[in-house]
Amino acid sequence: MKRTSEMTGHHIIPLFPLGVVLLPQMELSLHVFEERYKVMINECLEQEREFGVVHYDGTDIRSIGCTAKIMRGNGDVNPLISKKGKSYEN
Repeated sequence: MKRTSEMTGHHIIPLFPLGVVLLPQMELSLHVFEERYKVMINECLEQEREFGVVHYDGTDIRSIGCTAKIMRGNGDVNPLISKKGKSYEN
């Protein structure tokens, strides 16, 4: 199910801040251990929906990221592959 902001009309996706940059078509394996992100990943799996991976530099969430879709999962280790890159403006 796609969510859209009533105010702006933009497509709303959950965000996963990471200390790495996910590039288009790049595969990334993650070990998801924080409960809030486990819930987010499970919801994305159930709803077959994308989420955003945005760069976190240890202090701030940066305006660079990529949408990602879970291609397969094995317990808490979820290999991800991005579908398309986007730059998100703050």
